[in-house]
Amino acid sequence: MRQLISRMRSEPAWRKLFLEEDLIFGSVNLRRAQVIYSNSINRALIGMVALLALNSAIAHHSSAMYDKDKAVSLKGAVKQFQWTNPHCWVQVLVAVNGEDQEWSVQMGPPSNLYRDGWRPGTLKAGDTITVVVHPMRDGTHGGLWISGSDADGKALGASSPAK
Repeated sequence: MRQLISRMRSEPAWRKLFLEEDLIFGSVNLRRAQVIYSNSINRALIGMVALLALNSAIAHHSSAMYDKDKAVSLKGAVKQFQWTNPHCWVQVLVAVNGEDQEWSVQMGPPSNLYRDGWRPGTLKAGDTITVVVHPMRDGTHGGLWISGSDADGKALGASSPAK
């Protein structure tokens, strides 16, 4: 077996490899074992696995629950900023008729937000912010982040225009 492995590793392009000698493993006698390694087959398998992974990632990132034809502006206080995978969330308390409504706002993944200038401490509980979201289709208090600004009107994140 060691001879087989060493000969396979020494083959420069992992092409056809023939073993002329007999190898005995227990009661199995292997004669002229042929091992074929094909780079094209392995590349094809890797490609198929990547496509399957991409397909599941696309299915996971459906945004059908949000109404992309509407944009709602919310002004309120940050209750909590969740810097978590797969998506960050901001819980915003919005005053409506003297009562606070809690809105859950979905953002992108931390890696994307970090590239846009966000940090885990960018928003703190009690910060006043204005956010623009695509609201939930079912009318619940939630939405998908479009843009936002702090109390001074400064845009939150490098790619987020102030509204």
